[in-house]
Amino acid sequence: MRIILITVVLILSLQSFTKADDIRDFEIEGMTVGDSLLKYISLNDIKIAEENPSYYKDNKYVTVFIKKELSQYQDLQVVYKPNDIEYIIHEIKGTVDFEDNIEKCKVTREQILKSVVNLFPNAENIPEVKEHEYDQSKQSIVYSTWLFPKKGGFIHLACTDWGEEMYKKHLWVDHLEVVIGSEEFRRFLTYEAYK
Repeated sequence: MRIILITVVLILSLQSFTKADDIRDFEIEGMTVGDSLLKYISLNDIKIAEENPSYYKDNKYVTVFIKKELSQYQDLQVVYKPNDIEYIIHEIKGTVDFEDNIEKCKVTREQILKSVVNLFPNAENIPEVKEHEYDQSKQSIVYSTWLFPKKGGFIHLACTDWGEEMYKKHLWVDHLEVVIGSEEFRRFLTYEAYK
């Protein structure tokens, strides 16, 4: 029942816009890229989140888990530049677990995708099915779609079907990710982060 409610809330929240051209028109938990994280949580809460960070290459960006009451997602991650005193958001990722139910995840992803395509009808749309690079057993599959709005940035919708080995090793369960990112961060991921 919780999954159905989350699905309905996600779809309805996406349909609040008519047509969007700018990635900033898309929100996750009321947050969008380009805004200051301070608009949503206190500096003290940011400092607590920074106690368990993940850094990208050359410490250009940092990812933190946001601890706040969430209405649509189970977990929320935010990316910003570590030395940015304004904490400008460059990426937001919301996740929902679909324990041992990848088919339900894929149905939910498709429903969200239809709403996002309606919001960004001119966005480049790239579907992708591939093995998850982290799983050396090659049992984990990612079903995803990348969207690139005309004014820049990106949206990534993905269901990850973790293989048995990954579940046993890490207790990772199948999950949905909804991600939005800035054009600047997209360029960093494309040309620098993994080189």
